Amino acid sequence: MLSKPISCRVVSDSMAPLIGVGEMIAVEPLPASTGLNRFDLIVFDYHDQWFCHYVWDQNRAQKDGILTTRSLKDCTVDDLPIAREKVLGRVLGKRLSWYWRLRIVLLNLLNRY
Repeated sequence: MLSKPISCRVVSDSMAPLIGVGEMIAVEPLPASTGLNRFDLIVFDYHDQWFCHYVWDQNRAQKDGILTTRSLKDCTVDDLPIAREKVLGRVLGKRLSWYWRLRIVLLNLLNRY
């Protein structure tokens, strides 16, 4: 977890068109007591690599709060589950618009059938 806000450069297109390759993003620390919501943009550590994806689901029943994240590039497929403690922070100044949220939900509904 971060102790102060940082900036980092995005190196993949997994969140395009919202966040492009080479774009700098600001990341704020996220205290353990701070809740996360569906569609929050987060940066997390997975096997010593940092990823920027959005929160799709979380298991609040477990103490460590296992999260499921997804990319915009493949918004119907879950990433591997990550522990809440692996979240470095939340992205500042970027949000998924209502258009993108609705699009993602509809694509997931259509993908079920």
